[in-house]
Amino acid sequence: MPTLRPLICSALLLVSLTAATGCAKQALPAAPRTQVASDLEAERAYSIETVLGIGPTYGAKLREAKITNTKKLAEATNTRYKRHKLAEQADIPYKLVLAWAQKVALMNIKGLGPRNSNLLAAVGVESPSELARRDPANLWERVGVANAFEPKFVGHTPSLATVTKWVEEAKKIADETEND
Repeated sequence: MPTLRPLICSALLLVSLTAATGCAKQALPAAPRTQVASDLEAERAYSIETVLGIGPTYGAKLREAKITNTKKLAEATNTRYKRHKLAEQADIPYKLVLAWAQKVALMNIKGLGPRNSNLLAAVGVESPSELARRDPANLWERVGVANAFEPKFVGHTPSLATVTKWVEEAKKIADETEND
């Protein structure tokens, strides 16, 4: 496009002259800060597709319903009424919304996160209440076996102490839920 080149050059020259002579009224605003992974980890707000079972199709439907991360999904699914409302609004079966809500609740256990949540799902643990009922030593053995195959869910299999902490945290959550 040879006809646009002089226009672009003129615009660049005008911008540089304005800035050099001090005619610019104000500096351009700084670009908005994007959240880095550590910020998302602290807020427990992971990409919606980190939830096992949410792929591009369901991810798009959830985004249309203003659910862009796991924190928003947890907020939108913390009661039965909200889950039904989201299922209807996003045209997603209720059973899937319920399963995702349980997985997100599992991700919110301190130190667990999305990858370990997927590892636990591989051995049949898909909710905090299910995790609370597990024997830590037995679960640790099953997690070790599941993570031995390639591709691994996590780089290093969680220790027995870590699995025990997850089970204890899940028990606290179950106790709080019963007391509400």
